[in-house]
Amino acid sequence: MTTTLPCTTSSTADSQEEGVLYALVLDLNPRSWMKLEQEMLFEEAMNHICVFINSHLSLKIENKVAVFGAVPQKSAMLYPSSEVTKSTDDRQDLFAEMNATILNNIAKLNKQCATESSVSDLPGAISRALCYINCHANKPHKSEPSTSFRTDGSITPLPSTSSRIGVVSVSSGSSLEYFAMMNCLFAAQRKGISIDVCAIGTEASVLQQASHLTNGIYLFLHSPQQLLQNLLMGFGGSSASDILLQPKQTRIGFQASCFCHGNTIEIGFVCTVCLAEFTQRGFSNRNVRNVGSNYHE
Repeated sequence: MTTTLPCTTSSTADSQEEGVLYALVLDLNPRSWMKLEQEMLFEEAMNHICVFINSHLSLKIENKVAVFGAVPQKSAMLYPSSEVTKSTDDRQDLFAEMNATILNNIAKLNKQCATESSVSDLPGAISRALCYINCHANKPHKSEPSTSFRTDGSITPLPSTSSRIGVVSVSSGSSLEYFAMMNCLFAAQRKGISIDVCAIGTEASVLQQASHLTNGIYLFLHSPQQLLQNLLMGFGGSSASDILLQPKQTRIGFQASCFCHGNTIEIGFVCTVCLAEFTQRGFSNRNVRNVGSNYHE
């Protein structure tokens, strides 16, 4: 009597889940982190972020990560780095090498930041993240095949990689950067990329809008001591985010910023061509700088 075991190769291949390319944007504003020093040192917070990145990569072999940093008047890609790294098959060595690369690039970026400004270039860092995701989606690496062969000789497509952006913010931002941030928001919304936000110490109204309109997750932490726990349990790239109930935004600031002064407003005059907002009717006699048209009374 012979017993035939069911073939599970097909079901295993079909049950493969797609990986997640997580682009993490870090607000490295020195002034904002200095205000949080009594609760957590900057170096300790960066170590917590490295733990979250390692956890994300450990969940699935298909998962990928990219890290970007924002300081006043400057943004840069922290990982992957253009520097040549040694190849190794040990996963722990890879994590240690990646953490060292991220921390070294953070130190270099902090030395280059403009201390006279207090506003981080978050729109620039998010733009870099969007460009990286777009390039990764349109130009897959040659070393990553799009199909795999089963034991019976048939071909099955490998799971694709979805993309998300996570932002760790420690400053409220500036209304002058509202326009650049909204452009990033609309680009992410058009590409179907969710933006998760973890705001520490202070609320960020523009990032609230970004998270809400892109179907992301918004977390507000009163203390940086809660950083690692919330990143692991709440951010969209973690395994627990699909199981646990996520916090819902009960209050969302939908205030816009005027093009004439950069102030946050709730009621204003809107250009019918480019939807630019102004606070005073007196600006109706001036050209709208975006489209070069005039208001007509």
